[in-house]
Parts: sequence; C-alpha cells; structure tokens
Amino acid sequence: MNKRGSEDKLFFLIWELMAFLMVLIIILITVRGVANNSTYWKTYYARDLGMMADIENINQGDFVMNYALKESMDNFWTDVYLLDKNQFEIILDPGAVKIYDYPKEDSKYPTTFPFAKHKNIDVINESTSSDFLVLSKIGSELKISDYVIETADVCPSFSTTKDTKLTKFFSIYIDNAVRVQSESLKALIGPSRYGMDPNAVNESTIIIGYAGKENFTIYYSDDSNTLQSQKLSCMIKMNYLDAYNYTAELKKYDGSMASNQAFSAYIANKGPQEYWVILMLSDNETKANQNEFAGLVEQAIIDYYR
Repeated sequence: MNKRGSEDKLFFLIWELMAFLMVLIIILITVRGVANNSTYWKTYYARDLGMMADIENINQGDFVMNYALKESMDNFWTDVYLLDKNQFEIILDPGAVKIYDYPKEDSKYPTTFPFAKHKNIDVINESTSSDFLVLSKIGSELKISDYVIETADVCPSFSTTKDTKLTKFFSIYIDNAVRVQSESLKALIGPSRYGMDPNAVNESTIIIGYAGKENFTIYYSDDSNTLQSQKLSCMIKMNYLDAYNYTAELKKYDGSMASNQAFSAYIANKGPQEYWVILMLSDNETKANQNEFAGLVEQAIIDYYR
C-alpha cells in the first residue's frame, strides 16, 4: 500500500514537472516572438526619419543630422529568451523613407513613411544598414548614408550626459617620451576631481603614446564601445583644431599597440563598459605646454558628459 502511494506521488511530481516545463517553453516562445517582432521599431524609425526629412526639405541652408538607432544591449534576459538584435536596412526614396528587416531580401514589404519633397531638392536614392547614420541636405541634395567618423564635419550627437561624480577616468602612458603629458592629464581627471562618489565606476581611459615625427593621430577603439570612443576622440580632435588650427588624424585602432606591455595589461584588465582613446602625440605636441594640452582633453571630457 505504501509502495503504491509512493509511486502515485512520484508520477504526480513527474507530471507536474512536465506541465511546468511545457508552460515555461510556451512563455519563452511567446516572449521571444513578441520581442523579436521588429514592426514597432520599423514604424518608429520610418516616422522619425520621415519627419526629419520633412524638416530638412524646408530648412534654409545646409542641414546635417546624426541619428543613432536604439542599441539592444546583451544582458541576462536577452540570453534567457535568446533574443535577436534587430538590424534594419533604411532606404531614402524620393518622397518616402522605407525600412526593411536586414537583409532586405528577407523582407516582403517595407514599412514606409512619406515626406514632403521640395521641388528644388534632389533626393539621392541611397540605403544604409548602420546603427549610426547621417541624414543630410547639402546644397540641393538630400541623402542618407553611413556615418564616417574619419571625415565627418561634426561629432556624433547621441546623448552621453552623465554625472562626472559617478565616473572614473584614467590616463596611462605607453612611452616614456609622453609621461609628463599623461601625468598632467591625470592630475586633471583623477579622483580628486572626478569619480568622487563611492558608487563611481570606471568609464574611460586616455592612453597616450609617442608618434615622433608622424602626425598627431587619435585612435578610437574597435569594440562594443566604439560609438563612445568615437565621440570622445572626435571631440578631442575638434578642441585641438580650435586651439591650434591644426587637425589631428582620426583612425580606427589598427592593433599596432598590441605588443606594448602597458597597453596589453590595460586591455586585459579593463571592464566591459569601459571605452578608451589612444592619443599618439607627435614632436609638436610633446614640445608644447603639457598643461594646455591636458586642459584641451579635459574640456572634451566635460563636453562629452554635459
């Protein structure tokens, strides 16, 4: 009798477990299906870009707008529900913005939003699948394109506002020839002025190297924090241009510092949300006033988080 009762309880527990797993699978499939449905975002971007195209059509003079698509960050829930990252192909047709799932061939129909085309404006039929793009009217041409930081006339405009009491900044040097520049910058952005809150987290590191007779070159990181690195790199470049009327080269990190011990040690220990910028100073910068140079970099950080 006791044996039969124990078997019944065991079967009941097995059926309960199976029922629970079936409900869990149904919930996972349902949530994943809803979350991966890109209809909402296609409609949002089509309307938003369409209205921006309206504004640019009636704008007097040139108009350049940087536009960042919402970035889906990997976290616990995206892993649990196996969520895909939405990626779109955005096309600017004469008179309408069209949004396809990427690649375009996988979409039967686009999400479309019309805009009022001025008779004197030529709409350049172009497309982009970038998460960060440019919608511009230069002269009589209206077009959409990828954002190319190296040749852009303006820095990325997405919001990076943050309380600098909650952010820690660092300056490290990878060549002794630029030690004084790094120490001067460290004095300005160190914990006595930034990241004073006990909950402050590591935010960014300025890595300073020596380029000798080569041009002053600023490298932005090529990782998950590329957009943040690009923006600060660009702002440092623009501050330098305003101060000296001489521009620095802006490039994607090319791996050239991989063998440097100081750089390798930093990369191995940096946090996942920490972005970095490399400033390769030429002889001109090393001979200039290091405090003035440090002030230009600090001002870029202030503007970045404002």
